[in-house]
Amino acid sequence: MFHLSAYLSRYHNWCKTCSKGWRLWQIVALYFFGFLGMFPVAKYLGGPIWVAYFLIFLGPVQHFAFVAADNWVKRLEKEDEQYKQLKKTQKLLKGFRR
Repeated sequence: MFHLSAYLSRYHNWCKTCSKGWRLWQIVALYFFGFLGMFPVAKYLGGPIWVAYFLIFLGPVQHFAFVAADNWVKRLEKEDEQYKQLKKTQKLLKGFRR
């Protein structure tokens, strides 16, 4: 059990590292095509392989997309905070000039 959690934590850290530069459209495309790829597998290969596809492929891909989306939201929040701080500084400097 320890080894499984160690591998999962390494995968999560790898996802965080690799997905930092992703754009929103790339994240949405990954969600969409990962989910869309499930239907041909389910239709043509049957039930047990569909479950295996979900566990082996779709699960890790969706986790990567979730981590990428989380990184994207954090980056937006950071940029928003920087913009708010810039406006506060400009307001203080404007008041100081008077």
